[in-house]
Amino acid sequence: MPFVFLISRSRFFEQGVQRFLGFLHEESFAGLAVGLDGYDIRDCGRMRYPGADAQNNREENSNESD
Repeated sequence: MPFVFLISRSRFFEQGVQRFLGFLHEESFAGLAVGLDGYDIRDCGRMRYPGADAQNNREENSNESD
């Protein structure tokens, strides 16, 4: 089950939040995660929006068929 990290809209653009989100896409983070058994970081840092679950599901299904 994925870990969900919620960030309020009013805090999203704060420097600390942006640094954290940026780190999730760096190779150094991926390198650290490789050493941890059981973690799948393919969707790490992926943005989800309220009410967009149907769209997200369609995107995931189309990506799986690639």
